[in-house]
Amino acid sequence: MQALSSAVQSGDMTSAQQALTQLQQDSPLVAQALQSGDSSSDSPQVSALKSLASAVQSGDASAAQSALSQLQQSGPGGSSGVHGHHHHHHHAAPTDPATTDNTTSSTNDSSAGSLINVSV
Repeated sequence: MQALSSAVQSGDMTSAQQALTQLQQDSPLVAQALQSGDSSSDSPQVSALKSLASAVQSGDASAAQSALSQLQQSGPGGSSGVHGHHHHHHHAAPTDPATTDNTTSSTNDSSAGSLINVSV
């Protein structure tokens, strides 16, 4: 998250895109939040994260910077708080991806998925 923040703040969208990709690989919860299509149940943090991701992907530095400041305000302690807080906020959200997974994967997969989410 730190690499993404500093890349966005400096307006370096190439680095920001790399940092975003890395963040999604490092944090399955972040990747899951970004892939969740249902925005009605998003926390303010997830909404801000989605805005940040789409701004970074489109190379829009000013939109990315405003989304980043939104994200930092929505979590206690700025960008470091986003990480710690994200895990707590997300216990309700795995129902989102789980419901979409259910239609495509076998029930074994989705129950294993929810066990993993619970243990995170």
